[in-house]
Amino acid sequence: MKFNIGDTVFHATFYPTTTKWVECPVCMGEGRVQVIYGGGKQASIACDYCSLGYTPPTGKVKIYAALAHAEPLVITGVELEAGGKERYNYIDSSELFKTKEEAFKRAEEKAEEYKKKEVARLKEKEKPNKSWSWHVGYHKREIKRLQKNIDQHQARLEAANLKAKS
Repeated sequence: MKFNIGDTVFHATFYPTTTKWVECPVCMGEGRVQVIYGGGKQASIACDYCSLGYTPPTGKVKIYAALAHAEPLVITGVELEAGGKERYNYIDSSELFKTKEEAFKRAEEKAEEYKKKEVARLKEKEKPNKSWSWHVGYHKREIKRLQKNIDQHQARLEAANLKAKS
């Protein structure tokens, strides 16, 4: 056994609770993205990824920064699993260390792994083009509808001008 009941050890852990704002990986901090839709036409639309609710895009997204920590604890229980795996106080033995320095080094490694996963998560979207194409389609549809209204009102003005001249 690596440790005995009553030993003081250090648990390598981290707290992903500190929030941090970073540049949006979708719009690169611009707050707008360029989309190309069928026919090769382009449109500049607001970035949905860095907007919160109804607020306009900020060009920044919130991530959680991991804070490494070496937490001291006293071993009060030992658990031996099949295959020789040891757990102390319900914590895997690979996460417990005799010195604070060793534990802190491992905690920093864990925090760095977490940061890499967090950054990778930012670059992923479940359906990356859905909201963008929806916006483009919606605005195209609205332009057509409003253009129809403009044409209709233009025709009425022309008819009114003809009536006024006669």
